[in-house]
Amino acid sequence: MYRFMILKVKVAMYKDSVMVMNMVFNNTDTGLNTDWYSQDHLAYSSYTDMTTFGITYNFFSIQGDEAIERRFYINNNYNGCPFDMGWIAVFDYGFTCSYDIGLQYPAFAYMTNNIMGQWDLKAFQLADALAIYIQNTNKCASYCLADIACVSANYNFVTNQCQLSTKSPLDETASVVEDNEWKVLFCKKDLPPNSWELIFRGTPGTGVKLYDSYVGTVSLPTHEVGCQLPVTHNLTCTTHYRDPILDIWSSQSILKVKVAMYKDNVMVMNMVFNNTDTGLNTDWYSPDHLVYSSYTDMTTVGITYNFFSIKGDEPVGRRFYINKNYGGCAVDVGWIAVYDSGPGCTYENAFQLADALAIYIQK
Repeated sequence: MYRFMILKVKVAMYKDSVMVMNMVFNNTDTGLNTDWYSQDHLAYSSYTDMTTFGITYNFFSIQGDEAIERRFYINNNYNGCPFDMGWIAVFDYGFTCSYDIGLQYPAFAYMTNNIMGQWDLKAFQLADALAIYIQNTNKCASYCLADIACVSANYNFVTNQCQLSTKSPLDETASVVEDNEWKVLFCKKDLPPNSWELIFRGTPGTGVKLYDSYVGTVSLPTHEVGCQLPVTHNLTCTTHYRDPILDIWSSQSILKVKVAMYKDNVMVMNMVFNNTDTGLNTDWYSPDHLVYSSYTDMTTVGITYNFFSIKGDEPVGRRFYINKNYGGCAVDVGWIAVYDSGPGCTYENAFQLADALAIYIQK
């Protein structure tokens, strides 16, 4: 976990271990981790014509031309394949022109003459690597990394003081308080054995569907550091948080998974599941893997469910759904649900709405 203060970003391509092009961007006034890659933020380019007054682009973004999968794409114009002009591109696939078809994808293409070139004349070569670097003015985290006793670092953004700590803000038992000056800047992710590690946090009212966020089919906006820390710390979190470990689930030695909901920073329900014999990052959420629930009747012999899965009742957008029966809205019976879209029923208020849903793992 790191609160970055990134001043500049550099993009470079390499051929035979030699840098063949590079650009430097200012990172001021950016939010998402794609915003800096734009004409407005360009501070330097090895392509001398890119900083020429009046130069225009039909593409200058990381997303690029999404329809034909040209990414990190900086291009001057489309005039039919033989006359397309540009500077660099990452071809994630080849669709339309002879110059991007039949390559080994992704392919990193760069013009070789330090100015824009005509793609179809093969004025470009393919690089061996693309690298992105950041320039960060804050050394506080480096001090913590160099100190074997340091577990986390706090930073005062007003006085520029650096405070090293032997406690981890990832530990639910630790006391973490932030204000307008002091923030948790960095922490080592190593936790004591048998600790619960937060890997996903859902925040209500974001407008981004929780299920899509969990399975990774949508890109999440940049989250506050508070989203990575235990909910009980009461730090600001206005979006969902998703740890990349969810993308490599089957390769991890995850023993147990805990799901919890919080109201006013207090845990109001929780369940623990075994993660044995699971492949996908959704398989563990089932009655067969349930080992504990704060709902005591869920472990009663003979209890039945019409839904018990993360996918839930897809047509009506009920996710992480554990329900006993449908019998018409007035007699539906269940335990928990995440409503990703408007419910099909106007339920009586036998339930409350939580402030956060958190998923933890134990290795």
